[in-house]
Amino acid sequence: MKILTSDVWSIHNAGDAAILEALLDGLRRAFPGAKLQVAARFPESCDDLAGVEVVPDVLAFDSEALDAQLAHRRGRDVALDRLRGAYEDADLVVSTGGYFLNATPGNPFTHVLLSRLVHFAWAGAAGVPVVALGQSVGPFGSAELRTAARQAFDDFSLFTVRDVQSWSYLQRTGLAPRAQLVVRFHGGNNAGHTLKVGDVLHGSWGYDQTNASFYQIVEVPSKCYVIAREIGYKTVRESGSATYVVPVKDAWSIHGGEAKRYKAGPDNSITIESFLHPSKTDWDAEHYVTHWAYGH
Repeated sequence: MKILTSDVWSIHNAGDAAILEALLDGLRRAFPGAKLQVAARFPESCDDLAGVEVVPDVLAFDSEALDAQLAHRRGRDVALDRLRGAYEDADLVVSTGGYFLNATPGNPFTHVLLSRLVHFAWAGAAGVPVVALGQSVGPFGSAELRTAARQAFDDFSLFTVRDVQSWSYLQRTGLAPRAQLVVRFHGGNNAGHTLKVGDVLHGSWGYDQTNASFYQIVEVPSKCYVIAREIGYKTVRESGSATYVVPVKDAWSIHGGEAKRYKAGPDNSITIESFLHPSKTDWDAEHYVTHWAYGH
């Protein structure tokens, strides 16, 4: 059996790395002996993955590149040939949760989304089941984008989302009425967070670059809620395209506004946006961000 895990950006981001490693471990347990492949935008970041073949992902960032993927025929482009072969020759394609499925007109990542839908269509046309795990989804900012998304999502064998906002959006728009909301069980309804005043939370976000956000706990009103405020960070070292930062206590962010009340889970995380879920970290823990010279 051959299983392709698609839509990996890179694993320089610690959160994306954890998602991918957990997924691969689960696939190994569920399908002993299966050949595992990963399609990654930055394949060199996955060099240390043991027992996994890494296939360079080819994404479109403009109309010309997207048209080339739509019109692709075998033998015209070596990179697209290899990627398309991975999708068509797989027995199962699993789209991992490190990506987001959304797009708005005028955003260059609209083309990225549409090229991903083209890749899903390659698998579907070959009779390969596609499963989307733990995705944050929406919005899709035009009727054309919603139509393209609906056509792709209808062919998914299983579609799960990781937040209520995404699930509600899919239900409300009818884009994927069969989508399932992933609910994490933490040992009972009475389980609460263990955060304390002075704790710090970290979250990573971004597409073609990785950004970091930090939040300091300033009040704990209950076992279900916290009051947190965004703080800044400082650079501790750089290495090529990577910058490593640590949070700075009481360095209140001028962009983050005043302290706000957030619901906190038993995993000691809060939700700022659908794409940003900071969780507890240590004050001296180093976190990766994309160097300013390499980001977009």
